[in-house]
Amino acid sequence: MKVAKSFWWMIWVWVALMPGKGFPAEAANALGIATQPMAVPIGPITAIMARDQRLLAQLREKGVEVKFTPFTKGSDINKAVLSGKADVAFVGDVPALEMVATGKIRLPAMVKMAFASVVARDVLKVEQLKGKRIANALNSSSHQILLAALHQVGLSQEDVTLVNMEVGEMEQALAEAKVDAFAAWEPTPSMALARHPHYFVVHRGLSFSFLYVTKALVERDADLYRLILASFLRAIYWLGESEDNVQQACQWNLVQAAQLSKEPMPVFLSQCVDITRRDLISPAPQGRIPPVLLTEEGPMAQKFLFLQHMGKIPKELPLQNLFDAFDTKTLESVAADDKGFGLREYHYSHAEPLPP
Repeated sequence: MKVAKSFWWMIWVWVALMPGKGFPAEAANALGIATQPMAVPIGPITAIMARDQRLLAQLREKGVEVKFTPFTKGSDINKAVLSGKADVAFVGDVPALEMVATGKIRLPAMVKMAFASVVARDVLKVEQLKGKRIANALNSSSHQILLAALHQVGLSQEDVTLVNMEVGEMEQALAEAKVDAFAAWEPTPSMALARHPHYFVVHRGLSFSFLYVTKALVERDADLYRLILASFLRAIYWLGESEDNVQQACQWNLVQAAQLSKEPMPVFLSQCVDITRRDLISPAPQGRIPPVLLTEEGPMAQKFLFLQHMGKIPKELPLQNLFDAFDTKTLESVAADDKGFGLREYHYSHAEPLPP
């Protein structure tokens, strides 16, 4: 996929001129939405939502000031939420489960169900990771998948050297032999494999991403809660309308992804389009939480129990707390009122929103 040079030039000019990022002041009329541009399809969805003129007009009517703020990983997003600086967050399954353990959030929507991967250069089996240096974002979905892979072959994190690293730095670290492998979510594995065909996927594990909202916001303003979910669904429906929409969303997202990576990302756009199509809108648009996630035998329950076993979640916390955190009814009610919420009325500004 070719991208005009002028487009890349505009990205780097915009990034260079960006002021420091930050959240809105902690106030009743401030809405902080935390996102991850380096995670796909989270980044494209929130890039669309930030340009949703219907949502922005509705928020203005309510006197609400919104800011979308980018992060590189979910654990940092959780810290912002717990400090009162964000109300809505897009994160992977492990950060979501850690927030479930606090009892402070609702989980109304699933962003994706896909895979996180352990990628290596000279390692073909998980058993061969023993004694190796593995780049990893601590307390992330890929961290849990790495630990589970080690556990399956009788190894633990004490048998390897975990190197805490931002996801955008992992591919370069592996290329420079600073680490022997890395564990990451998409699009980092696909980007690395595209540029280094000799790399090998040692392990893949099922991972999920979610939209979560603080209970405080839900209880304070249920109407605002529904408007956020409507914008989320509208973004997914718009992506499903055409391939051009997917590419446009990925171009918008590339601006902040490039800022966070601090280096050119020539493969990111094509990988973003492919992954968004694969994980979000094919064979049908996602968003709703599948019933299997609400069962004791389901993958989220198993991740919850595994994190308890690893000491990441209090062992005394009942599994029912996970099921109680899910809220499937609100998204269903919004989806059922398609016309009332204007879910097929697309008004997106092509101008860059104000930098955070």
